[in-house]
Amino acid sequence: RVFMMFAAPPDQSLEWSDTGVEGANRFLKRVWRLATGFLEKGNQATTIDTANLSKDAQDLRRKTHETIQKVGDDIERRHAFNTSIAALMELLNATNKFEAKDDHDAAVAREAITTLLTLLAPFAPHFAEEEWSLFGMPYSIFNQKWPEFNPDALKKDEVEIAVQVN
Repeated sequence: RVFMMFAAPPDQSLEWSDTGVEGANRFLKRVWRLATGFLEKGNQATTIDTANLSKDAQDLRRKTHETIQKVGDDIERRHAFNTSIAALMELLNATNKFEAKDDHDAAVAREAITTLLTLLAPFAPHFAEEEWSLFGMPYSIFNQKWPEFNPDALKKDEVEIAVQVN
């Protein structure tokens, strides 16, 4: 299902590829390793103190909320499921690179992982439900409210602008 949604937009024909299915399987395995690895470390922090976040934590939080915004728009307005899955892959990569150094960082990582699972649920429902239950959540992932992006989390302190002089 993930492969079919990633390989082509719904209005175009799909060319089947066993290697594409393997790629989707690798993606899901990476999500599984990320989530279970996070839980094995015993990270329990859930409250994000935005005033005390490191630069890396701010970057991951920004990426998380950019992904919420993009996937929501892709599903609701554009019906572009392939770009939604690509955005989830980018969030997975950013979360894998992030190292939690304290409870504030761990809370940001937890937010990124649970958001990733929630956004992945329409594409891989059984997988997301199983991971959600491992996080000890009391209800089904499908009873959860769809995540909303926080505009404050999208703000950047610095912006790099390239200037070319002729």
